[in-house]
Amino acid sequence: MPKVCIEGIRVSNALPGCEQHGGFAALLSVRGSRRFRTTVSRSGLEIDDEYIRVGSLCAEMFFEHVADEENRIANKPGRPLSQAATAVGFLVAQLQSISRGGPVAELVKRLADNQRSIVVEKVDSGTTKPAVSRELVSPKQVRETPIFWTLESRSVDSLGIMSRDLGRDLSLNEFLLAFAPDLTHLKYSPLIPDAHWSRDAIRSIHRAERVEFSFTHQQSAIKWVAGKEDIDIDLNETVPRELLPRLWSTLGHHGRHSEDSLRIDLDSADIVGDSSEICAVLSRIVPIISKNSFLEQIWTEMRVAIGKLSLAGELDDVICVWVAALAFVEVLKKARRNEQYYGEDSDSRWRGQVHRLREIMRSLGSHVELPDTLREHMNVRTVFDATSFWRDWDERVSGN
Repeated sequence: MPKVCIEGIRVSNALPGCEQHGGFAALLSVRGSRRFRTTVSRSGLEIDDEYIRVGSLCAEMFFEHVADEENRIANKPGRPLSQAATAVGFLVAQLQSISRGGPVAELVKRLADNQRSIVVEKVDSGTTKPAVSRELVSPKQVRETPIFWTLESRSVDSLGIMSRDLGRDLSLNEFLLAFAPDLTHLKYSPLIPDAHWSRDAIRSIHRAERVEFSFTHQQSAIKWVAGKEDIDIDLNETVPRELLPRLWSTLGHHGRHSEDSLRIDLDSADIVGDSSEICAVLSRIVPIISKNSFLEQIWTEMRVAIGKLSLAGELDDVICVWVAALAFVEVLKKARRNEQYYGEDSDSRWRGQVHRLREIMRSLGSHVELPDTLREHMNVRTVFDATSFWRDWDERVSGN
């Protein structure tokens, strides 16, 4: 389908500021404008100020439609906010995927940041019977919230599916309190139920401060506070820019082909729950290790080493430590898997790097004791995952 016509003549298959492979049908017709024009060869649109202006108008019109859809769905009987948030997320993702960069793409990013797309649940405990309210907020509003909670469990996932399928807004706090009155969900306010869909908005400003997990109820609650204490490893920020081309070529065989792939996400927080053995909690937002634990000590030493080696221009050693850090997080994420059943060994990359890694660490003055295998410290008894499909009903009970 033609995308752009000037005076009724097709001149381009892509809207201004968009890629040609756009995933939806749209037709732009321009008449009576001498400033919006094609290139001399008539092979496309001239990219100039008018092109950017028209592209921006298109983006604003698209987001007006997104806002209209959000209001239409959210104000249906039952006020299905979760359904509205899902629809908005789908539409915004489409618009972001076809943006080709430049001023129009930046505008799309700003409009998406101000578009209400995240459900937040709040509890007013000042009355005799706590009042629960839910509202849609934008990613920008989430970043401006100083403290909030996220909650992960299969019961939360199931309630979200029910809410969307039934087209009725269901309060997470009220629902779980009715079926499990011994739980303390009402202290988790404000609460973002489907937080893994808003990962970027959450992690851009906030960090995990506290994790409360429960084997008994198969859930984990995470308290997020503003004020980033970044323990991620990002080679884009640590490695000198002139060394990046060599870094890209070397890391190609590790399957890292984008800027995002040079970043390894991890967080640390106080972790409390019904087992003293747990030293890490898996979250769909980011894996979290316990503060002041042996795992945090290993991670901190590797992160510091990458910073020092990058400044010294020791790129080969940087890559060695980075590959070990990548293996660290991979083993952590797969800690609850049965490796024999899946026919894989996610610990092999660590074992292949640890000898050289020890030499590098010693040369930097580090005295951390690196284990031969991470499986000793990351396994089903030390890592908790509330969304794990299989629950060991007969093997794990509260307090064991």
